[in-house]
Amino acid sequence: MSEIRVELAPEFKGETVVLLAMDSDGLDAFRSALARAGQQPSQLTHAGTIHEFAIEDGNAEVELQAGHVTWRFARSKLTEVIEKLDAMKEAPGPCHHYVDISSPAETLVLSRDEYV
Repeated sequence: MSEIRVELAPEFKGETVVLLAMDSDGLDAFRSALARAGQQPSQLTHAGTIHEFAIEDGNAEVELQAGHVTWRFARSKLTEVIEKLDAMKEAPGPCHHYVDISSPAETLVLSRDEYV
């Protein structure tokens, strides 16, 4: 079974971040749903959590609720996240990337095979 976990991590290397921790299969599933959002509304259900993706001008937000996560990205931010996920997929071992967002923290940490 694939791993996709998202949480607000208040003590991640001294700051509060949104942590998206995935294994390789989870990364593939998340990336596919995110890429679909570029053409139409998209969602992914994983381990009882619904991830809903929306493209909205100027936004880079993650709304965390029990059992539901809403990802709101401007098209340029969507492209940035997809590019970083693609780079992580090709990395030889555990890896992560940082993405600037506006809410509920200033940083989204994309992580593959770390923190899972």
